[in-house]
Amino acid sequence: MFSLSLNYKSADILLREKFCFEDKKVQLLLNILKANNIKECVYLSTCNRCELYGTGDMYNALKILSDFAGAGCEKVKGNFFFYDDYSAIKHLFFVCCGFDSMALGEDEILGQVKKAFEFSQNNHFTDFEMNTVFKAAITTAKKVKTNTLISKSSVSVATLTAAKCHKFISKSKKVLLVGGSGDIGSKVVKNLVSYNEFNIYATSRNRHLINNSINIIPYKNRYDYLNDADIIISATKSPHYIFTADRVKNAVENDKPRLFIDLAVPRDIDEEIDLIDNCILFTIDDLKKIADENKKSKQMN
Repeated sequence: MFSLSLNYKSADILLREKFCFEDKKVQLLLNILKANNIKECVYLSTCNRCELYGTGDMYNALKILSDFAGAGCEKVKGNFFFYDDYSAIKHLFFVCCGFDSMALGEDEILGQVKKAFEFSQNNHFTDFEMNTVFKAAITTAKKVKTNTLISKSSVSVATLTAAKCHKFISKSKKVLLVGGSGDIGSKVVKNLVSYNEFNIYATSRNRHLINNSINIIPYKNRYDYLNDADIIISATKSPHYIFTADRVKNAVENDKPRLFIDLAVPRDIDEEIDLIDNCILFTIDDLKKIADENKKSKQMN
């Protein structure tokens, strides 16, 4: 067994987003790998990591993966972490438990690993070896979270985002959230609501998956709410920008400070928005600084 890991430690969002694929492309990738003697494989893609777990020739798998992403093996191999045999198994256990996360002990990663594994298992890309290792890692992570203090003061992308919003201007704040019913978006909503200081407008594909205290708006009308919003958060799986700089300029009629937070990989928000007066763009990579401070605090305790 091997693992190829491209994560927040070694690659910025510009590179990671090239390796972030929707389910249909993941299935195509796994089919290509299987046809090239990578007999078992699981592909994990989150906002902070893109990882391939497999059995077979690790370096051939890296070439296939890099070519599939259009990145070029020689250009990106220095950004990957390589694990094989015992080290690959140990890495998977660490990932599942949140030990390797940007936010130490985060809860989200376990569900993401489980989803990636079940996708491969259901589509016949795993067999005895990978099934055994992944089930053991998932079971162990559940025990760690239940029996240790690492998740008692849970910190995640969602909690870090809510904390950042809380510290942005002191008055009651209006938040526009695109992707409110997604995995990350729904957790951001719960954390924002806990502060009891936000007036939240969110797009959602499923009204029942989102908190009743927020206002549901049509996705197509998102620009109409920009002028009143203090904070704009986007957390979708869209392959293109949700907010572009030119349309933001046209939609905004006042010069009050606005915080844009992009939690998506690939990115949802045009980076040129950061050049607009009084607009601040905060990305998933910017959360790392906050997470590092939290990690130091946990390790000291």
